[in-house]
Amino acid sequence: MTKRGVSWFLLPIVSLVLLGGTSLARAESPETLYVNPQSGTDSPGAGGTASQAFRTITYALSQAQPGTVVQLAPGHYSSSTGEVFPLVVKPGVVLQGDPHHSQTVVITGGGTFISPTFADQNITILAQNASTINGLTVTDPESRGTGIWVESSSPLIENCTFVHNLREGIFVTGANANPRIYSNLFTHNDGNGISITQASAGEIKGNLFVNTGFGIAVGGTSNPLIVKNKIIQNRDGVLVSDQANPTLRDNVIEYNTQDGVIVIGNGLPDLGTATSPGHNLIQDNTLRDIYNASRGNTISALGDPLNPKKITGPVQFDLSEVTPTPKTKKVIVKTVIHHQTTVGPTKRVVKVKTVMYHPTPKVVVKKVIYHPTPGTTTVVVKKKVAPVLQPEP
Repeated sequence: MTKRGVSWFLLPIVSLVLLGGTSLARAESPETLYVNPQSGTDSPGAGGTASQAFRTITYALSQAQPGTVVQLAPGHYSSSTGEVFPLVVKPGVVLQGDPHHSQTVVITGGGTFISPTFADQNITILAQNASTINGLTVTDPESRGTGIWVESSSPLIENCTFVHNLREGIFVTGANANPRIYSNLFTHNDGNGISITQASAGEIKGNLFVNTGFGIAVGGTSNPLIVKNKIIQNRDGVLVSDQANPTLRDNVIEYNTQDGVIVIGNGLPDLGTATSPGHNLIQDNTLRDIYNASRGNTISALGDPLNPKKITGPVQFDLSEVTPTPKTKKVIVKTVIHHQTTVGPTKRVVKVKTVMYHPTPKVVVKKVIYHPTPGTTTVVVKKKVAPVLQPEP
């Protein structure tokens, strides 16, 4: 018996084949596993939707395969919510929070990792080859704690915040390490924002380093590309040691409390050449903008607008390019009242923030006393401070 040319007894077989084809198609497409520390449960039937999520990142990563996206709900993930550290992001797996609001997805904790190149370490996350970590805040509060460890792998790490790690935000090591580290914020880490060593390479681009020990420490024989970063208000901006040979282009390195760029050992950074000008803005660092304390190496810094009075050691630069930007070229772009207080019956105090570009943002804070008589305004305090900026997109 047939219906439209198909035997009735064949319909179950056809249905099974179609369902099987659908299942195969789903298996081959990227899978998303959802995690929610408040409402999730770590059971085999969970994880497939946001409303039926896993509870821990640890469990979700154990289920993930190459191509899987582990999507984290806003919240705080730690050992108290069931996490076991370090978290291991396997090859090809994406660990994702909120790329636009990384501070809403917070991972705090650390565990022992035995590094093939650096022995026992305490880390929050191990990023394996071709993995992606996007939109998280990472803190390792343990002794000598590191947020993300990259060992001879090439992950993508972007749109994250690294804060209060007791050593550094990211550590990169190993002969084949070639990470891409884009548009992250490094702040209030005890050691460095990023440490990169051994024969590592990689690209460090568009990040903000502020109040974080050394912004970037480059050692071993590593040769990363460091481009378009803002390295501001750290102890030192960039430290180059051992036989490292990083390339720096289009970075802003200013307001660091000691030196902007410091070179020791046999380090030889490329800050700009005749065929590839540096265009790094290295200025207004407290001690020196460039301190070359290496063993006789001459640093090339062609194309960087430098102040010769803030350079120590042999540095090659073009005198026609080192005229500092005049301090008078300031353009006010925004003024906001951020505090107002009444003082007595006849006057009130208003603090005004004015953001200026010269050519990087600064904030001028004015304390103004307004008298009752129209047109009589007295400026009693004027203080310049460097701002806390956000990383470039």
